[in-house]
Amino acid sequence: MSDTRPIRVGQKGRIVLPVAIREALGVEEDDELIAVVEDRQVILMTRAEALRQLRGMCDNGGVSVVDELIAERHAEAARDDADTEAWLAQREGRAAG
Repeated sequence: MSDTRPIRVGQKGRIVLPVAIREALGVEEDDELIAVVEDRQVILMTRAEALRQLRGMCDNGGVSVVDELIAERHAEAARDDADTEAWLAQREGRAAG
């Protein structure tokens, strides 16, 4: 929805969402919204939308975090092995020379 409407701030900072906006968001009386302040703007979203966005931030393309960690550790171990072998080869070269 790319609809822009003025909304007046009333007593105690209260605002009233126009009917068109409430209908577009599926918001009904007594529903709770999440307010996010970002770049000097207030973004209102339903709990369902906030949860969807949070899940999207956590989604890593279906890759298991555990599998990813194991792969990182294997790569780290391989680098360590290569460093150790290079050090040993350098040490043996000095001892022989």
